[in-house]
Amino acid sequence: MSLYLGTSSACCCQSSLEATVLATAETTNATDTTTPICFSADQHVTLANGQVISIQNLTAGDHVLTLSDDGKRFIASEVAFFIHAEMNRTSLFYTVTTESGQQISVTPDHYIRVENKGYIIASQLTLNYSLFVAHLNRPVRIRSIEKEFKVGLFSPVTFAGTILVNDVFASCYCLNNLRGTHYEKHQLYAPFRLWYYVAKYYLGFGSEVYEMPRDNIHWAIGTYVHYGHYVVFIYRSLCALFLVVLIEIFIRISETIHPILFEHSSYYKR
Repeated sequence: MSLYLGTSSACCCQSSLEATVLATAETTNATDTTTPICFSADQHVTLANGQVISIQNLTAGDHVLTLSDDGKRFIASEVAFFIHAEMNRTSLFYTVTTESGQQISVTPDHYIRVENKGYIIASQLTLNYSLFVAHLNRPVRIRSIEKEFKVGLFSPVTFAGTILVNDVFASCYCLNNLRGTHYEKHQLYAPFRLWYYVAKYYLGFGSEVYEMPRDNIHWAIGTYVHYGHYVVFIYRSLCALFLVVLIEIFIRISETIHPILFEHSSYYKR
């Protein structure tokens, strides 16, 4: 059962609904780690063999179809783990319909790939944006955006960091304590993908490296996201340090190959 709100509904009704949603979020979600950021349970994904299944039946180890970042090529990517899986929870979703008829339902803070803007969260979408859709060689304009309550939510993460849901190209990630773009989040979740790969393919753990979360966010992911501010700080500090080291190495190599360029520089006299 869902509560439906179309884009053409009266403003007072929309304000009332959003107020209710905010109140509910404040009372039921104490931190960002418990806020549901997922696809609705009635969505479908396409396996690498072409079979279409409900996202509810998707498991770690399955290979699903996604697209290249430019939306022009199909890619098969393995599901490594689920951040969140909750069958009986009612949440607010943005249901986005394209002019070609594809429809996707995601929570407000989930990233979706749009033309010319990279990845933005669903709550920032407008009818001026175009989405990438499977089997089409061009982005497709959004026809409508509707808010509705649905029961059940799932958040699979692939090695590519993206997934086709109802043939619409979307990110596996969301806006939370792990601040940053879709691309930064893909790098921040790399340790979990790396452990899955090593545990499955070298240690013989099988596909269930991470226990499937039941009616909650995965405890390891939840802890990681809870301390997301520190994780991001460490990540960006390491990136800056790596860049400094690369620059220093480049200067040393250049000094060796072209010493004349450094003969009169202050750097050369150090």
